[in-house]
Amino acid sequence: MTSFANRPLVDHNSKVSVLCHSSKKRFYTKTLYDPLPVESQLEYFLSDHINAEIVTKTIESKQDAVDYLTWTLMYRRLLKNPNYYQMHGSTNVHLSDHLSDLVERTVTSLSDSRCIAVTDDLELSPMNLGMIAAFYYIRYTTIELFACSVTATSKLKALLDILAASSEFDTLSVRFGEDRVLEKLAKHLLWPVAPPYTAIHVKVHVLLQIHFSRQHDRLSPYLKQDLNAILQTCGRLLHALVDVISSNGWLKPALATMDLSQMVTQGVGLNASPLLQIPHFTPSVVDSIKAHNSTCDNDQDVIDTPLDLLSVDDSVRTKLLTFSPSKMADIAAFCNSYPDVSIEIQVDNPDDIAAGDVVSVQIKIDREGGDDDDEAKDDWGVVISKHNPVEKVENWWVVIGDPATNTLLSIKRIPVQKQASLSLDFAAPSGAAGTYNYTVYLICDSYMGADLENELTIHVHEGRDTDDDKDE
Repeated sequence: MTSFANRPLVDHNSKVSVLCHSSKKRFYTKTLYDPLPVESQLEYFLSDHINAEIVTKTIESKQDAVDYLTWTLMYRRLLKNPNYYQMHGSTNVHLSDHLSDLVERTVTSLSDSRCIAVTDDLELSPMNLGMIAAFYYIRYTTIELFACSVTATSKLKALLDILAASSEFDTLSVRFGEDRVLEKLAKHLLWPVAPPYTAIHVKVHVLLQIHFSRQHDRLSPYLKQDLNAILQTCGRLLHALVDVISSNGWLKPALATMDLSQMVTQGVGLNASPLLQIPHFTPSVVDSIKAHNSTCDNDQDVIDTPLDLLSVDDSVRTKLLTFSPSKMADIAAFCNSYPDVSIEIQVDNPDDIAAGDVVSVQIKIDREGGDDDDEAKDDWGVVISKHNPVEKVENWWVVIGDPATNTLLSIKRIPVQKQASLSLDFAAPSGAAGTYNYTVYLICDSYMGADLENELTIHVHEGRDTDDDKDE
């Protein structure tokens, strides 16, 4: 049996038990306790290390990068086993040339992927893509893929294809005969998946769609394990993808990626009822609630979201939900933790906005629910999701955009809080004066149906006269 104990941000220690016949114990003991040479694999991941050190200002030049390598295991092993590292000799001159060439190739690859900037052929500085990759701890090849693949018109399926092609999933494998299993699973998906089914990105895409449709019972134990590994990585990849898209100022792809984040967290489809997020709720339960809604004379008895379950009359709730007490406790816990938010928006100096000015918008967010001391608890804001094994805390995106022009003007991501105040800035239109209508979005990364949209209207006056205009 072979397994892994090297998953980033997941595995911190491991324990191995070797069971063998007593006659083999001495052999295995000698094999395990005798020292074996361990060679460095740093060269295959050096670009990510160098990028992170450039972002933190530890490395600011190519010479700093060479000095950084002298503190690594690879540097110690170069002269001990030069052939393994494809070094042409074992002298100090060969060592210096090898390190310089390695740094040069690494810097070139990072520069070509727009993660770093090279000034005067020596000085190194981080760029936006490099900072995103370092912040979210993802491969530079993944961030390059995001930047090159996403367009202003990318839809949800295209974004899912891009996510599935991330380099973080390269450690997965398609086992013998698994391609035939994936081909059969693909027949039950909403969106078609193009072969070959031996490709890792196709496997990731199929498993994520299975997750969205909650067909987990179709998966073997090995595929369920692979799906869990995929879900553990998707959160930071999607946050990074939102940052890349927002850097280009595209609104609709950013909103679609936020929807994808909710789908991954809760294991539901895009147009699914928010009620399906509730533990133990099945499509048949949701259908019975929809039938109840169609016969309601009182709007207060209509149930569309988890919050509605808390507000309806007890008799209605008891009639619709015929679960055991333990399951009802799970349902109550989810509904009580489901976010109920409100938002207040105020523009600074709304009567004094000229063309090209910076507009500052003050936003206050209130999250209802829980006791006053709940925010101090360890489980405050922890997302409840029965179909996702990854523990996470809910976050919120606050976005100002213009849907008419597909323009994202400003964005911030904040962690869950009972109350939050923030300021978003954007440039007023530099064209004709007039009234401009925008939309403020408050979007959760974990729950569906909790998002808010508010209209934002600004009145832009003619541009201010410059000193040159006054002289004329």
